[in-house]
Amino acid sequence: MKNVSKRKGTGLNVLSMEETLAFFESKGIKCEVCDTQVPYFTDGVPAGYPEAPGDYDGEYVMMPKEFLKMCDFVVAVRGMSMKDADIYDGDDVMVKNSDSYDDGDVVVALLDGESTLKAYCHDENNEEWLIPDNDSFPPIRVADYTSAYILGRVTGVRKKAPRTKFSTMRRRLMETRQMSKRKVTDEMVRQAVIQVIKDIKVSRMWFVVYHVLVDVGYLKTGNYEGLKTKMDELFPDNDFAINPRDFCRMDVLSFSKSISLWDEQNAPVIGKRFQDYLRLATDLTALLRS
Repeated sequence: MKNVSKRKGTGLNVLSMEETLAFFESKGIKCEVCDTQVPYFTDGVPAGYPEAPGDYDGEYVMMPKEFLKMCDFVVAVRGMSMKDADIYDGDDVMVKNSDSYDDGDVVVALLDGESTLKAYCHDENNEEWLIPDNDSFPPIRVADYTSAYILGRVTGVRKKAPRTKFSTMRRRLMETRQMSKRKVTDEMVRQAVIQVIKDIKVSRMWFVVYHVLVDVGYLKTGNYEGLKTKMDELFPDNDFAINPRDFCRMDVLSFSKSISLWDEQNAPVIGKRFQDYLRLATDLTALLRS
């Protein structure tokens, strides 16, 4: 189990294992310690397994003992033949031996000494097939192989840890820093508002415009009246329905934070209204950055 980080001061500190377990237990989440070895196959299952598991001297993965009820061994997935079943290259599948298999079970099978991950089924003639969950791969008729048997049923999938490319993070950081240094002019704001004005359907949505202009450094935080003043200057022929008093009611919960931190579960509006607010904020920000 990876430790959970907690924010302290201006940096991130790492919780100890005991603190991590206590944190999850305080949230009502039961934690299990990975204390049991389970055979782990990174390049397919060899023909000698699981007939003689006691002779196995390869790689193991640590799992909670409770998982042995649903897992005899773990196999690393290679290829994309089961992507439509949400099983991708790099995932690990937990496999349990069984005496029988039903149509639709995802299984690990050994065909002439080569292991494969497919869905098991019978056709109308009672012939056995192994079906990939990806139309780019053809079904496999078991009878076409000299030696064929099923090693076990897939009982769970462990997804590979998500990661973001460092180059992507650097690019986003550079864009943010450049944006913070770039002075947003009156004309930039005028042109951007012209592009999104059609999406401002109620007066309270002007709060989004205010918030974006704060995020890009054009307005100061809390300067609600400043938005109306600026819009009157930039659009003297228009009388926009801007009520700064509405902004106090909207500037709460996650809406009081940077737009990147807006969360529908913690916002003054929900559902379609939240999506409309977020879309307006995203579009206006993009226009000011272009």
